[in-house]
Amino acid sequence: MDLLSWFLTIGIWLGVFYIGGVKAAAAPGEHFAILIVSANAYGLTTATLALVKGHLFPDSKDRRFSGSIFHDFLAGVELNPRLGRHWDLKMFHIGRLGMNSWVILYLSTIDITHDHFGFYLGWGSAVWLPFVYTMQTQYLASHCVQLSPKALYTILATGISGYYLFRLANHQKYSLRQKGEECRIWGDLPRIIKAEFTTADGERHNTSLLFSGKP
Repeated sequence: MDLLSWFLTIGIWLGVFYIGGVKAAAAPGEHFAILIVSANAYGLTTATLALVKGHLFPDSKDRRFSGSIFHDFLAGVELNPRLGRHWDLKMFHIGRLGMNSWVILYLSTIDITHDHFGFYLGWGSAVWLPFVYTMQTQYLASHCVQLSPKALYTILATGISGYYLFRLANHQKYSLRQKGEECRIWGDLPRIIKAEFTTADGERHNTSLLFSGKP
């Protein structure tokens, strides 16, 4: 369904381009300022309502309370808050709103599984992901720069390398969670830090922090 929504989003944008031309297709970029103000209002409202819902109208027992209302607002209370039976707010914001709007403005990460839904994911998918990640293109659209082939390929290689490292780090964390200490990091057994913490409800939890990964 995520892939379908992505194709639908791109298809609609291409339809707008075909019917209205470049000016119509570039409308999101031309109205960047008002869009970012609206997105901030939406993201803050969503995070606030998610906090209230997690405290008063939870969908399940899979909640996390830190003892700090500010931390609960930022990190979230519920793991997968829903509206009705089928509308998963976290999946909608990350898989639909965040990723698809990023693509339009720019012309399975681990946070979906483990992070609770609060300001980081609610506001982040509405504002940080689509607007901050595309700020460079917004600048270049207004300040045209002619790059030499060497500069172009250097920037491209840097971007690809950074994204590769990001995906590699996520994969290493995922492998540790799935296979535990038997996973392999660059062919070797991982070095980890065993950590124990207690949540506000008094329940103790254990986790493993990966700090190795030598090639």
